[in-house]
Amino acid sequence: MQELRPFVQEEAKLRAALQAIGASAPGEGNGGRKPSNRRTPARSRTRAARGAIRQRVIDYVTTNPGSTASDVARALGLNRNSVATRLAQLSKDGKLKKATRGYKA
Repeated sequence: MQELRPFVQEEAKLRAALQAIGASAPGEGNGGRKPSNRRTPARSRTRAARGAIRQRVIDYVTTNPGSTASDVARALGLNRNSVATRLAQLSKDGKLKKATRGYKA
């Protein structure tokens, strides 16, 4: 144990020096990085099951014929561009039909 005493004393001096200059020791704080500009903490998102959004879009258009990509996106809480792409795919696959305004089942 006696042979480790100089290292422990050196660590205490180094921590004191770091504290004096306002830095944090390794493993403490944010590692000397500047604070993040992010206002809210990052949230992990879970992905929808495969085909779940596709079915939700089909169900919505079935109950609301003539819906546009904006209508569907707003109702389902999705990105409008993603919904527009999905609607075009569903129309191409024959699951939906293009109406005069929007889509229908």
